[in-house]
Amino acid sequence: MNDYLGIDQRLCTGCKTCALACSFNYFGVFNPEKAYIKVIRHEEAGTFDIVIKNGCIPCKICEESCPTKALIFIQREEE
Repeated sequence: MNDYLGIDQRLCTGCKTCALACSFNYFGVFNPEKAYIKVIRHEEAGTFDIVIKNGCIPCKICEESCPTKALIFIQREEE
């Protein structure tokens, strides 16, 4: 299976709850800089980008913590 994280950036409010949950789950600290997911704010446009960093293994932690459902865990079956 090739699991992956689907992202709808239009729903992101920039709360960084996903990054906080990820960093706590993997590193035991609430530090978005340590997370495998990064939320980037575009001040002028008032939008956010969500970037998945190297090392991420889709585990559902960020999806489950996202209050706006901007993230969705997708399981792909092998063909």
